[in-house]
Amino acid sequence: RQVHPVRGVPAPKRGQVDAEARKCVANLKAYRRMRGRLRKLGLGSYKEYLASELWHSIRKRVLDRDQHKCVCCGKRASIVHHSSYKVSALLGRALGGIFSLCRTCHHWIEFDEGRKVSLSVSRQRIRARAKMFGRPSPYPGE
Repeated sequence: RQVHPVRGVPAPKRGQVDAEARKCVANLKAYRRMRGRLRKLGLGSYKEYLASELWHSIRKRVLDRDQHKCVCCGKRASIVHHSSYKVSALLGRALGGIFSLCRTCHHWIEFDEGRKVSLSVSRQRIRARAKMFGRPSPYPGE
């Protein structure tokens, strides 16, 4: 087998795409969809969205709902995390995929070796982290 030119590991077999590449493509697609949805809402970027009055009101509602506690470990929350970028979530109509987190849990959930993980991985990590601390799943109906 040939060696992958960048990673120095065996290259995937012909016709196979390695899991890492699939994850990168899935992340790019998810974030492109989110940026397109923000543009339709009249916002130029995610940074602009986070600076908007709309986001500040959503953030306050989520922190109040979660009593300013991290849904994973129960410590004081300072971050509000999207695990969904559907229009209803971006507009604050559906808050079931938006959670209060402490910095430690947010970093554990959002990143892997300095790289953002996919939304599906972050959702799995939220569930696992809450379970690790003996807290209920933050997702409704679980």
